[in-house]
Amino acid sequence: MKCPNCSGDIKYTPGKAKAVCPYCDSQIQISMTAEEREFERDTSRLAHNRDKYFKDLKIWRVIFYISLPLAVLSGVLLSLSDSAFLGLPAIFFIFAASPVLRLAAPDIPKDLEGELSKKERPLKKGALYGIFIGLVLLGGVVTGLIKDDSKPEEGTASSSAVSQADS
Repeated sequence: MKCPNCSGDIKYTPGKAKAVCPYCDSQIQISMTAEEREFERDTSRLAHNRDKYFKDLKIWRVIFYISLPLAVLSGVLLSLSDSAFLGLPAIFFIFAASPVLRLAAPDIPKDLEGELSKKERPLKKGALYGIFIGLVLLGGVVTGLIKDDSKPEEGTASSSAVSQADS
C-alpha cells in the first residue's frame, strides 16, 4: 500500500481502520470491501479456534499424564491387596478411565480436521484402554516380583531350623 501524500510504502495491519505513513506521518483511512471484512473475520475465527483447541489439548494431556502413574499405583494396590476393596482402583482405571478421558478430550474444530497430525490429536479410546491395562499390569507384575524377592526362601529357613535342632 502506498501513501497518497509521499508515495512511501505503508505497512497495513489487518483489522485496523487507519494506517500511519512512516515517512510523512500522514494518517490514511482504510476502507475494506465486504469480502475483505469477511475474510478477516474468518481468519480471526480460525486462529481463535486453533488457539483454543491447542490450549484445551494441552490441559487434556496434563490430566492424561497425571493419570499414568495412578494407573501403575492401582496395579500395585491390586497386587498387594488381599481384599477386593483395594482392587477397585485397578478396575476403575481399566474400565472407566479410558472412556472418561476420551470424553474429556477436546473436540477438533471442523476447520482443523484435515490439518492436524497424529501428535496434534488426542489418543483414541482403544489406545487409552491399551495404555491403562498395560500400566495396571506393569504395576502388578513389578510389585509381584518385589514381593517374591522379599520373601525368605523356604529351603533356607528350614535348613537353619534343622541345624538348630541338631545342636
